[in-house]
Amino acid sequence: MDKSWMVEDRHTEKYINGVKGFIQFAFSHSAKGNTILCPCKKCLNCSWLEASHVLEHLVCEGFVNGYRRWEYHGEASSSLESGRDAHVQQFDEVEENDDLEEDCDELAGMMRDMRHDFGDLSDVEDEGDCREPTNESDPFKQLVGLATLVGVVTSGEYGCPKCHLLTCSRWLTNGKKTCYMDHRRFLVRNHRFRTIDKAFFDGNVESRTAPEPLTGEEVDALTRNMETVFGKDPTGKQTIRKRKRGDPPQIFKRRSIWFRLPYWKDLLQPHNIDAMHIEKNVCDNIVNTLLGINGKTKDNTNSRRDLELFNIRTDLHPVPVGKDTFDLPPASYSMSPELKRLFCQVLKGAMFPHGYASDIRKNVHVKEKKIAGLKSHDCHVLLQQLFPLAVRKTLPEGVSAALIRVSRFFKKIYAPVIRISDMEKLEEEIAETLSILETIFLPSFFDMMVHLMVHLPLQVRLGGPVKYSNMFPIERFLCTLKGYVRTKSHPEGSIAEGYIFYECLNFCARYFERCETRISRLVRNDDPEPMSSSMPFFNGGGRYLAGKYTITLDRNAWLQAHRYVLFNYDNITPYLSKHLEYLSSTGQRNALQIDKIHHDEFHEWLRLHVAHLVDSGEKISEEIQTLAKGPLFVARTYSSYTINGYKFHTKSYDEGRPTQSSGVALVSKLSSSSNESRTYYGVITQILELDYDNKGNVVLFKCEWFDNRVQDKWVKVDKFGITHVNRKHLIHTGHKSSDAPFILASQATQVYYVEDPLAPDWLAVRQATNQRDLYDMFGMGDENSEQADGPTGHNLDPIETISIDLKDIPKTRTDIDGVLVSAKENPKFEKEWQGKKGQARRLAHTVMYRALEVAIPESTRVLRSQSVMHESDNEEDADNEQELEENEELGLDDQQKKKKDGRKRTRMHTVYDRGNQPPVPVSFNEKGQPNGDNASEFSNFIATLVKTHIPLGHEDWRLVPVEKKNALLTTLRKYYVVDDKLKDYVMGTSHKKWRDFKADLKKKFFKPEKTDEEILTLRVEDNRVSYDDCVWLIKFWRSEEAEKRSEQGKKNRSSQKVLHTSGSKSHARVAAEMHKEKGYAPRRDEVFVRTHISKRDETTMTAETSKVIKDIDTAIEEHPELLEKSIQQGDILSHVLGKERNGYVRCVGLGPTAGSLGIPGAQKLKSTKLQMAELEAEKAWRTNEALMDHMDYFKEDTKAQMDALMAEMAEMRSMLSQSIAGNKNFMHTSEIQPEASVGEYSTADQSIHDVDSIEAAQLIRKKKEAAQRLNNEAELQKRKEAELLHKKKEEALMQKNNEQDMQKKREIESKKKQEDLMQKKKEQDMQKKREADLKKKKEATVTQKNHQKGNEVILFNVYRDHTTPVAKATILATDRKKIVGGRELGTECCEVVVNYIIKRDAILPRPIGDVTTMGQAQGRTIAWLYKHLEVDKSKMKQASPPQEE
Repeated sequence: MDKSWMVEDRHTEKYINGVKGFIQFAFSHSAKGNTILCPCKKCLNCSWLEASHVLEHLVCEGFVNGYRRWEYHGEASSSLESGRDAHVQQFDEVEENDDLEEDCDELAGMMRDMRHDFGDLSDVEDEGDCREPTNESDPFKQLVGLATLVGVVTSGEYGCPKCHLLTCSRWLTNGKKTCYMDHRRFLVRNHRFRTIDKAFFDGNVESRTAPEPLTGEEVDALTRNMETVFGKDPTGKQTIRKRKRGDPPQIFKRRSIWFRLPYWKDLLQPHNIDAMHIEKNVCDNIVNTLLGINGKTKDNTNSRRDLELFNIRTDLHPVPVGKDTFDLPPASYSMSPELKRLFCQVLKGAMFPHGYASDIRKNVHVKEKKIAGLKSHDCHVLLQQLFPLAVRKTLPEGVSAALIRVSRFFKKIYAPVIRISDMEKLEEEIAETLSILETIFLPSFFDMMVHLMVHLPLQVRLGGPVKYSNMFPIERFLCTLKGYVRTKSHPEGSIAEGYIFYECLNFCARYFERCETRISRLVRNDDPEPMSSSMPFFNGGGRYLAGKYTITLDRNAWLQAHRYVLFNYDNITPYLSKHLEYLSSTGQRNALQIDKIHHDEFHEWLRLHVAHLVDSGEKISEEIQTLAKGPLFVARTYSSYTINGYKFHTKSYDEGRPTQSSGVALVSKLSSSSNESRTYYGVITQILELDYDNKGNVVLFKCEWFDNRVQDKWVKVDKFGITHVNRKHLIHTGHKSSDAPFILASQATQVYYVEDPLAPDWLAVRQATNQRDLYDMFGMGDENSEQADGPTGHNLDPIETISIDLKDIPKTRTDIDGVLVSAKENPKFEKEWQGKKGQARRLAHTVMYRALEVAIPESTRVLRSQSVMHESDNEEDADNEQELEENEELGLDDQQKKKKDGRKRTRMHTVYDRGNQPPVPVSFNEKGQPNGDNASEFSNFIATLVKTHIPLGHEDWRLVPVEKKNALLTTLRKYYVVDDKLKDYVMGTSHKKWRDFKADLKKKFFKPEKTDEEILTLRVEDNRVSYDDCVWLIKFWRSEEAEKRSEQGKKNRSSQKVLHTSGSKSHARVAAEMHKEKGYAPRRDEVFVRTHISKRDETTMTAETSKVIKDIDTAIEEHPELLEKSIQQGDILSHVLGKERNGYVRCVGLGPTAGSLGIPGAQKLKSTKLQMAELEAEKAWRTNEALMDHMDYFKEDTKAQMDALMAEMAEMRSMLSQSIAGNKNFMHTSEIQPEASVGEYSTADQSIHDVDSIEAAQLIRKKKEAAQRLNNEAELQKRKEAELLHKKKEEALMQKNNEQDMQKKREIESKKKQEDLMQKKKEQDMQKKREADLKKKKEATVTQKNHQKGNEVILFNVYRDHTTPVAKATILATDRKKIVGGRELGTECCEVVVNYIIKRDAILPRPIGDVTTMGQAQGRTIAWLYKHLEVDKSKMKQASPPQEE
């Protein structure tokens, strides 16, 4: 049917006759009574009109653009592909009769016109498609280049350049943007999504077909009469005119200048849509929505409200909770904080091969649960490689499958080799995928970039692989041009000058022959071409990069490597057959036995057989002879090797690097007679180069192979097609001679492994498909050839379509909570302190605190500060679990604000709670530095005491009174054992904490533009600072001395280039931990490396730190003797960083100085007076010590003498008592004897008796005198003791009388206080009783009025935060005696049924059996406290009956 009249002028006779023919055709095929659908631009095939009205509309308005196939009027509809094939056929029939020179002249004229059109280069750079790939502000700006060059409208109602006027768009009233949905019309006619599964969409049957893109002729006809003004308006005003109401829609703003080319209108694909930016924006949309990143997610309150306006997806509508709060139910793609962290952990653990992609781990923040700063290529790798690994562990199966289909769509689009049939299937698949996503995500998710995915397969069909039209090289070149800018005021001139300079250098570089230039420099993974030789097997290519060593192979390794080389030589097949025939002829019948002998003995048989053939004169190739002799036992090993466009590393070489280049895969046939193959995955442990008699070399990779002998046991493929291997189970380890751990380097395909956080033993296999500088032409000439993914021609990750049933996609998630949002923002606390009222409030608080400090003594204030720190405040000091939950509920901006404000005050309750317990010992090293488990607690407690005990009103620490310092030390010794060695550390730490506290106060509160009254509010914020200290600090901060110190401090901090990463942990503690790990005391250089490298990603904070670490490694290699030297002798760190500063020793910590450690040259010169004073002090100290020793000796000597005298006196007393007893006996005997007996004594006896009597009398006299003397002394001592006792009794009596008087006074006062207290207590009790009665009456009234059966209520959390709603319920009963959960309700509870859950982990106040949390109580009846529920007032208003008139 001829339709050429449709592009004619509407007032011509040809056009009018054509319209009449169209109307006749429509009435004969698709009439509805006497009406047909009007296809004009105004009605858009939506209105049934009579023939006269249709004729009038088509003449006045014209046909809707693109309506070339009259499918709504009975014309037989053909498939989308047939129509496009017709365009291809039409393009093939174009006659090439244009002269080339004329085209070139025309093109030159066009370029001149474009120069006037765009003006300066800066305008093109700002408004065109020349932009950085990281621009994420507005995805539609990435179509600005298409709008500028072609003049197509790329935003708004008709923003799709392919769908034109048939674009299906909707305006989101709350979101203030346009969304593009209804992708079901791109499906085939009989697809179930159009009719059967309509309930999963908007409930309507989709009968529309996909819109046809406008042809070049149609675009030419539509823009032919447009007036286009080139250049800018001289006045600088914008000439853009907004479309008025009633004006027909326009999809072109101006006519493209390219239509001056005569062939332009015949091109099927004149312009490309940018696949790179589409992929980046789709990736950003998905990631930001899944992680719920504030400000970037497509799921927010406005998006949910738009669902209400569209009346779709009712399960996701906001649920009102109270008056101003709404709960957003969790969608099927929502994730809990734990799942978000797991999602980030999967990405955080990924390491790519060298040169494959940038290290995205630095962009993944697990703790904050966000991903930021991704470049376009980062999104490319993330979406295609890592995204399937992360979503399958965190999302429901149906949602994961849909997102993995998106990932695989881009992987197919970016395939290096494509087929037309694959793209045709992909068109249907992406339409189905987008339709499935419409049932998962909200309308705000579907912006223009998501919609353009449906048009990419057709573009690839017409234009070829995406890599030939990609924006990656353009963006890189634009980045290079921007790097030429040196003068920002003239960027165009800088770019031109830099580009000319670059071209000149390249031109000159072509003439430098003996030096390396950009032209002669080898590429990164250069693989030299094999040299022509008679032995091509030994020219396998590749070159080593690092770690060259010579080793001697053992017999086992030599045999395994040589055997693998022989069995993988292409021309060895005849000899293999001969050997098998030989074994069969020897009588061996068991096939397994023959294979074993063949595997073990073939190399030796080949050597003898080839030698025999050579001796017999048979001609054997040199290559066979060399291989048969075997390699030398001396071989070379490498740590890095490049081949096939890949860079391979050994496993040990990869350790400590941010890349993973040791993964390898090999596809091997199970047998020579079978086409079945098996893929082996492993890790390279050794790169070995065999030398075959100095005639040729063969490079082999020795690997640890993962066990794949049993299918789906240790190597398995999941339902999404992702291969997993178990790292604990290996085969062919090389321990047995029959193992085969080697492969040829030319056979290797590079892969990398990603660890599963939930199963650390399992690794996901991903294939690196971007060989550098390797152009594989495999299968290009054969349309039916299979797609190749590497030099081996095997695709290790097959891309298969995943089928999805919409019934498997949940509407909402039932295992996580929703998000509570407020309908309006609450006024912030800071507003109360702004304006005149706020200033008056600040002054009032300042006066109040000053009055309190004047009234309260200083000692009482110190005790009060300690008691305040010791008391626990439940409202401020929340436990860690509650604080963690609050962080999880906060948005990203709130968490960042909380971090910025800092943590709360450290109160050290754990130390104060020890009370009367004995002091805790603190372990410390030989330098007097705490390094034990309680070292951090000890240091924090010192800081707490400093902030409460030490006044701040002093310029220098030395000016602080010593009494304050001693008081701090005394308090510290109540809780910790502090000896003289720790005393210096305590004072040094106190000094540092004191200075830091003043600096923190200044940073937080002081600003020069503030008044003194405003700054004095810090007393309100921090009650540890007295009013006098506040006044002194403000005065000092405003002084010139403080400004000088501040400037000097800023200068010193800016000069610090080598920054540590140990945080608050001291170097002494780090050294102690390293001592436990290593078993020996670490050197200072080891401590430096540990404290200056980040544990998270093993990076340094500055380039200077990296340089110092490299210098340390160099010094260890060049001067290993320094490893044995101490600090005093000059260790490695001293060799690298130089001389130590006075007062501080690097990597030792606070306390020790260079002088105290005895470092040579570190001792300061002292004055003569100071030296003499120290010498005199030392002499005095020694004299004092000598006197103390002499006094101790004198005390001991005196004590010994006294003991001897006391012993002698005791002995004399015993002798005297014996003598007195003897005399008494003697006198008694002489009295009773008769007188006649005296005469009986002889003269001699009488003389002896006289002498004895005289001596006895003398002895008795002496003893009597001594006894008398002792008695006198004893009486004197008794008199003294009696006097002293009498004196003490008198004093005790007087004291007792005084105490009795004081006791009487205290009793009187106490009795009076008790009476007052009792009276006050009675009054308080009465008041409380009245209040309780009133409260009960109110509660009873409220309960009877509001808590009635059938009322809708909101349940609030019973534990922790009582203001958090946990569920919505309906009251079933309020009877006090009703039993719920085995107990009566009583007066405190009522029976409710849970209708809607807000917090699933909320604990029930009365558990019922196993039902303990709110998540288990959905639809069940439970008991809930009256004081923790609130009537839903909005529901009461809706349910209240109308009032009668």
